[in-house]
Amino acid sequence: MEKLRCAKTENKHNLDLVVNELDSNTKYVRQLLQEAVSAKDPANISKVDLSSITDKLRAVEHLPIHLLTSDGNNADTLIRFVVDESFLTQINNHCQLDIHSASSYSLVKTEDLPPDYVIELIDEDTESDTLMLMSSLTSSMSSISETTSQDVEQADPHRNDRSTNSTSSKNAKFSTNAVKGSSDIVTVCHICDPSNFYVQRVADRLTVESLCLQLSKHVHASKPPQSVLKDGIYMVQYEKDRKWYRTRVRSILPSSSENTEETSVDILYIDYGNTEIIPSTRLRCIPPAYAHTPAMTRHCSLFGLVPCNGKWSQEAVVMFATMVNEHRVRMVIMEHSADTYQVDLCQLPGNAENSDVPVSVRDALVFLEFACFVAQTERKVTLPQRTVKYFEEKDFKKGDAVDVVMSHVVSPHSFYVQRLGEHARYLTSVMKDMNTEYTKSANIGLIYTPQVGMPCAAQYTVDKKWYRAKIIALPGKRMVEVFYVDYGNQELVAWNQIRRLQPRFLRIPAQAVHCSMSDIIPSEQHWTPAVKEYLMKVTAKKILCLYVDVVQKHQLKVTLYESQANVDVCINALVVREGYGTSVGVSSSFVEYHKLDGVPLQPPSDAKHTKPRFTRRKPVANVRTQCLSNARDVTVSKQGKVDKHKAPEDPLLLEVKIRNCLSPSCVYVSLLAREEKMNNLMHQLQEYYATASSYTDNWEVNSKCCVFSVEYKQWYRAIILELNLPNQQARVSDFHISSSDPIENHS
Repeated sequence: MEKLRCAKTENKHNLDLVVNELDSNTKYVRQLLQEAVSAKDPANISKVDLSSITDKLRAVEHLPIHLLTSDGNNADTLIRFVVDESFLTQINNHCQLDIHSASSYSLVKTEDLPPDYVIELIDEDTESDTLMLMSSLTSSMSSISETTSQDVEQADPHRNDRSTNSTSSKNAKFSTNAVKGSSDIVTVCHICDPSNFYVQRVADRLTVESLCLQLSKHVHASKPPQSVLKDGIYMVQYEKDRKWYRTRVRSILPSSSENTEETSVDILYIDYGNTEIIPSTRLRCIPPAYAHTPAMTRHCSLFGLVPCNGKWSQEAVVMFATMVNEHRVRMVIMEHSADTYQVDLCQLPGNAENSDVPVSVRDALVFLEFACFVAQTERKVTLPQRTVKYFEEKDFKKGDAVDVVMSHVVSPHSFYVQRLGEHARYLTSVMKDMNTEYTKSANIGLIYTPQVGMPCAAQYTVDKKWYRAKIIALPGKRMVEVFYVDYGNQELVAWNQIRRLQPRFLRIPAQAVHCSMSDIIPSEQHWTPAVKEYLMKVTAKKILCLYVDVVQKHQLKVTLYESQANVDVCINALVVREGYGTSVGVSSSFVEYHKLDGVPLQPPSDAKHTKPRFTRRKPVANVRTQCLSNARDVTVSKQGKVDKHKAPEDPLLLEVKIRNCLSPSCVYVSLLAREEKMNNLMHQLQEYYATASSYTDNWEVNSKCCVFSVEYKQWYRAIILELNLPNQQARVSDFHISSSDPIENHS
């Protein structure tokens, strides 16, 4: 008896621990549900951490809920009465009581149950409202791997859906606490028109499938009803898949004159939304437990939307079905009544790049002019969109010189060029891949709700090829105005001539560079159409050199040159010479810049210091310029002296030596009169820094320094132009050489 009392006490203590653990978990779940209900209130949306609440709700299903003994057996205490057969001779020890008390109770997770453990089903009538509320709250965070195929005319209840989500409860249903602004993840399972359709929660898919299997097991014991009741719940075998589904009798139709005994009924498949008229003999009585389970669909209508012509067209119904067919969507509740939810169907958050669902189905139908908004109806129910600046890359700096081709001309103050080299080769590859992809994809990736600034692929009306573009305007009539980001032109196209641009085609920046010619203004008040034609003619199919004069926010002010055999021709100056514009600066003053012949410059003959020789990176000579006006030509000899026979004396003419030519618009020179001082200074620099130790400081831009050129093996005076280059380098200038050198070479 003592053993029995001890075993009872031990089991009671162990069960008390389990009860305490259950009470603690129950309190935690109730508190979490209160937080979740509070979070659904729009007034509290900014005060709560939705991500934290979502994670906690998802973790609830992993709480231990199964009562199991430590050895995996059932929860009954093993008590065995053992009789000693020698009790007649040993009466004092004739029997003993063995109590197996090694087992203890514990709560375990579903995944930790023994392989042979059978989970008992919970009766539907005993589930609490708390569990149903938890199912409703967690459903909006659920996901599903595949969705179903629906028929536009009538959604078949035999769809072979498979869901990986197992969080919905057995009595899963739409939350009775639905409020304006709340949302759920659903699929559209039956469509009559955009004002009359049914949805099914993604979280309820497993419950629907399980219910169908249970009905098939009970149908053999079911009988036809003796009398059919209007609004009664029955089982019906669907003829297409021969499976049994729940239905509600909407109306009882009068019998035909040929057969007065057989009546027909109009039924609604309450878990899918489609209807059918069948003979009453196909009805079967349904077990009460399944009849009381709430319907798994909800009747919906797009909020505040009416058809443009007073009646939904077949084209509008087909387009609506195309937008939502085979897709999970986010249903936002705008208003609701006992029978219908007034909703908008939206794209799932974070799925913009891969989803064909519009950001807002309501907005899409209005854009396509199938519907219009009712007066005083809030128009926008959209997802928060990421603010992304597509295609942009600002990698130009003042003084850059690059080879380009003209891609589009509006005027001398607005034209577009494309860079050559690696950029052009990559663009060619992207264009080839795009046309292969979008030609074979047919209507995949249609944009139902285009927005200004959205990137897209657009089919050019001239050659029917696909190009990268950006939407710049929505003029109406299902038309979209696009800007071709790699060429600079724009055009008006139909909405179905654009597609969602795949992320792999967004990797390179826009190749069309917006430019304006420097130092030129129109001869008249505005640029004439003739100047556009002229500019297109002189630049067509030519490789041009572009020199950046000024970098502006959305445009570069540049000077364009065409390189010919003996001269570089300034396109800016050509426009002025032809009378289309007026020059207001040096970048448009001279048409021809004669090429440098590469002969080295020699120092003056009277120079006293000859070492070290001040070498030049780009030897130049025989530079000849031609002015647009009547200015006189000047020829500089190889010795750097002005030829007196070709250029009369003028106090404004100076003898110079060309030190460095970055472009025809940027030339560095030095006065020949100061050449001797320059040579002396260079000689002193070499002598001083040949023995001086290296000295470094915290350098700043515009700091003056002395730099050793690795290329010329000499020291030069310099000014720091740029720091923070790779490998601790700095870009410096001595007013006639620009280079990037390691920072330790500065003193």
